[in-house]
Amino acid sequence: MLSMTGFGKTEIEREGRRVRVEIKTVNNRFLDVNIRLPRSIMYLEDSVRKQLAEKINRGHVDVFINYYCDRDDAKKVLLNTGIVNSYYKAAEEASNLLGI
Repeated sequence: MLSMTGFGKTEIEREGRRVRVEIKTVNNRFLDVNIRLPRSIMYLEDSVRKQLAEKINRGHVDVFINYYCDRDDAKKVLLNTGIVNSYYKAAEEASNLLGI
C-alpha cells in the first residue's frame, strides 16, 4: 500500500454464501488494526490481522467483514429433546404446585 489513507470495498458470493469486506485506513505512526466481524467467523480474526500486517506497515486500519449464508442447509433447526423434556417436567411440577 503506497498511501496510508484510503478506502476499499469488495463482495464475493459462492454457493449461497456471501462475504463483504470494507477497509478504511488513515495516517498513523504505528500499525493499529481494528477488525469487526460476526461471531460465526470470529476464528478468522488472527489470520486477517497477519495478512494485513504483511501488506501494511503503518496507519490506523478499520476492517469490516460481513458474512451471509442463504443456503438451505444453514437454516436447519434441530430439536433438543432433552431440553424439551426438562421443560415439560418443570411445567408439570409447577402446575401441580399451583393446583392447575
